[in-house]
Amino acid sequence: MYSGFFALVRKYGIEQAAKTAAALGFSSVELFDKAGKESFSPTLPNVQAAARAREVLHQHGLSVSCYSVATTLVAPDSTLQKNAKAIDELKAYADMTAALGAPYLHHTLVLKMPLPADAPRFDEILEPVAEAAAEVAHYCEGLGLTCLYEDQGMYFNGVENFGRFFAEMQKRCPNVGVCGDMGNTLFVDESPVPFFRAFAPHIKHVHVKDYRMIVDQQSNTASLCSKGGTLLKDTVIGQGEIDIPGCLQILREHNYKGAFALEDPFCENYADSVRAAFSLVEKHF
Repeated sequence: MYSGFFALVRKYGIEQAAKTAAALGFSSVELFDKAGKESFSPTLPNVQAAARAREVLHQHGLSVSCYSVATTLVAPDSTLQKNAKAIDELKAYADMTAALGAPYLHHTLVLKMPLPADAPRFDEILEPVAEAAAEVAHYCEGLGLTCLYEDQGMYFNGVENFGRFFAEMQKRCPNVGVCGDMGNTLFVDESPVPFFRAFAPHIKHVHVKDYRMIVDQQSNTASLCSKGGTLLKDTVIGQGEIDIPGCLQILREHNYKGAFALEDPFCENYADSVRAAFSLVEKHF
């Protein structure tokens, strides 16, 4: 359980959130937080709370598969300033990830979409972002954690640009892997299937999601837009246009052993959508 879980923890506490996740049939959960924001506090306040959460989740037959953090490591402007606050907070999240017993800390790199008109070129921002990410990954190495990166945003997305970034990280750090997101390549107008094919040997964790592409812009309710101008709207898994079976087939062929985290709308009929997502994964994986 990914989407909705951290909100349950914030609203009702870890005990009730764990009961809900277990009752829905999940075997693990994924926490989500933000780093580098002035007015944001983590879902779990400290390492002690994380250790307690691990105990509660274990009592309900649950583990923590991954800890995800949304952040921007380097300002996407002419300054290319490193976000020291975000890096320090990511290290604190790493401590909590270890206390939760999760193997992976996953974080974004440059969150902002769309990019400003005067944003640096990819070649300009690649090195400072890789340097900042390596600082976090080296810290995680000391905790026995692997850092994961997903196809996200306008810079570090798609087979080519993500591939260049990941190659840089592999040169710098032994403890890195890929979080395969089934939808994010649409933001750079690419299907997720080639991404999964290119990085399948390195995918340690998977975000399952779905989007609808909006054709009739007059009746558009989408708030998301690709680099090429395609409007996107998130939808219940299996009801959109993403080739989820194709991604699952690639993972099966590469003997994937990680978790499938449902990143779907926390809708009114959520239990039904969860069961449908389970069935979809089981059918094709």
